[in-house]
Amino acid sequence: MKQKYLISKSDDNKDLIIKELAELDRGVFSVIYEETYDAEAISSAIEKGTEALVSALRNHALYPVRFAMKKIAEAVADLYASGTQESIEILLDDMDLLGQEEIDEEEEIPESIGEVESKSVKIDELLDDNLEDENYVDDDELKTIAASPAPSFKATSDDSPDVED
Repeated sequence: MKQKYLISKSDDNKDLIIKELAELDRGVFSVIYEETYDAEAISSAIEKGTEALVSALRNHALYPVRFAMKKIAEAVADLYASGTQESIEILLDDMDLLGQEEIDEEEEIPESIGEVESKSVKIDELLDDNLEDENYVDDDELKTIAASPAPSFKATSDDSPDVED
């Protein structure tokens, strides 16, 4: 699915407007959501960095994937930095995102196989059969449940359905 984001400032420059459009028919984009932000709050978030800007822009209704949100945040920062530009258009295609894996900057990447193996030991500990849980019941301690006799059912001639010939 293709999505388009139109990012612009209001006529009086007091608000930032982001319109989310989706390609519902081939080549035809329809507005599916529009959000207005206070320009001062956005300017403050830009000064704090990309992550702060992403947090300021995301909400319950506008929550694109991280890759798209970073592009939107960059466009907003560019729009505010230029001062003369009125709007920015971002076109994203989900097909372009398939197969792309983005590594988060804060994610720790193991440097060696030894680091990976040391972390996998913790997983092996979870699979340990020696349980020391007081609520654990061993198979030997299970009591058999006496089966109650099955109710008997006998069909009588009176139980047959009435069928007209």
